[in-house]
Amino acid sequence: MKNLFLTTLLLSGSMSVFADGGFTLKGNVPGLPAGTRISLVSEGGRRSVIAETEAAGDSFILTGNVGSPMLCELRFDDPDPQTMDKGISFMVEDTDMSFSATAYKDMPNGFFVGTGGLDMMKNVAVKGGKAQEEYQEYLDTMEPYVRASKEAHYNLFWDEGRDKSDAGQKKLQEVYAAASLAESSARRDFIKAHPCYSISGQMLVQDLSEPYSFTGEELDEFVRLTEGMWDKSRLEKVREAIEKGRKYPRLAAYTDFAVLDTELKECKFSDLRNEGKYTLVDFWASWCGPCRQAIPHVRELYKKYTGKLDVLSVSLDSSEKPWRTAMDKEKMEWTQLWADSGRVDAIKNPYQIKGIPYLLLVDPSGSIIFTGSSPDELEEVLRKKLGF
Repeated sequence: MKNLFLTTLLLSGSMSVFADGGFTLKGNVPGLPAGTRISLVSEGGRRSVIAETEAAGDSFILTGNVGSPMLCELRFDDPDPQTMDKGISFMVEDTDMSFSATAYKDMPNGFFVGTGGLDMMKNVAVKGGKAQEEYQEYLDTMEPYVRASKEAHYNLFWDEGRDKSDAGQKKLQEVYAAASLAESSARRDFIKAHPCYSISGQMLVQDLSEPYSFTGEELDEFVRLTEGMWDKSRLEKVREAIEKGRKYPRLAAYTDFAVLDTELKECKFSDLRNEGKYTLVDFWASWCGPCRQAIPHVRELYKKYTGKLDVLSVSLDSSEKPWRTAMDKEKMEWTQLWADSGRVDAIKNPYQIKGIPYLLLVDPSGSIIFTGSSPDELEEVLRKKLGF
């Protein structure tokens, strides 16, 4: 599970406080092993090393230039190959900053399951820059939600003593789904409450990258809410993301596409869609583990909303045999379709499919009301629309 904590101008009047000479990060970690490689790495799609050094004592100094506030991970690559590397994320900006920990052994690993890592984060302190102050407020606000989500995740996937019966697993899955939805809701609430924070802008850009997530009116509201953002570089990225989002707004009419049925006859989505029902299209492939894991949840939705929801599964397998083999094994009782290599691009491009599973929900009027990879989030939308 992705570490949810790797997810923030000091400004007075109109005077910028970004340091002209870049940042200086002074660190002190008692017990820091000699030879530990310490690197500051940018978070996000393209991870790049901004500064690095090698430990020769408990203290270290990193210098560099980020130009504008940036979420980074400070990594400690332990020279002992048997020891997991340490890592902590925070907002870096061009000013004087400090990093301290009670002891090297008390720092969280770069990846952890359960809630132990959250407790160890309290042993670390990062100071310097308004962006980091805002990010720390975000972490403090989100802590109970992230803790509940990580605990539920651990209980579902890692706890050796967990109830592995079908009923037990279903209950644990429900708890995890509820915790994840609560975390996502709290994250959105934080952005709405602090739209001008640098970390809020970064998360908003990430959210806006998902097609069909916001209506035109919601995008207009983001423009208004972020007018006072002090991080002008971040604001520019937010504006760019908003304009891109206008190309794929929620409630836009669906784009028709052609696929093959199980008899290899071509049919169109418009011919398969029942105008009196909601229609769920699950884009998947035989080789996609998360897709196969989502199928039982799709089946639950198919049964729960029978008569109100039609379900179509569209395989993006490059060849026919793997599709049929997986289809037979999964025993999916709803409509099965295949987008062969000659039809895939006509689907991927208009729907901006960058990964699967990709769930598309169209309402009875033909408007797109949900896209994403989470069956739990999809079910939440259906629950609100259908009342159960």
